[in-house]
Amino acid sequence: MDVADQCRAALDLGTELLAAHGFAMRDVTQLVCIIGDADGFPGCFPVLRHYFASASPVLTLIWLKDGGAGAPAITFDLVVHQPLGEDDVL
Repeated sequence: MDVADQCRAALDLGTELLAAHGFAMRDVTQLVCIIGDADGFPGCFPVLRHYFASASPVLTLIWLKDGGAGAPAITFDLVVHQPLGEDDVL
């Protein structure tokens, strides 16, 4: 599985996890991407454009150069900022 395929699979899972909590990709405000294969990352651009067609989250890219043989080529943290309600406590 190349980096773009792993990107697609990770974002599919992210979509499911967000939906389970009442959110969608359009609610993501920050995307933290950890990659092991910097050369393969440009192949992710079309995938990211597809998943974030109606949103423009901040993208933080971390290159983990020596992740080891078993490490995934790409992982994501999807951050959603939800406004505090009047009953929420900081």
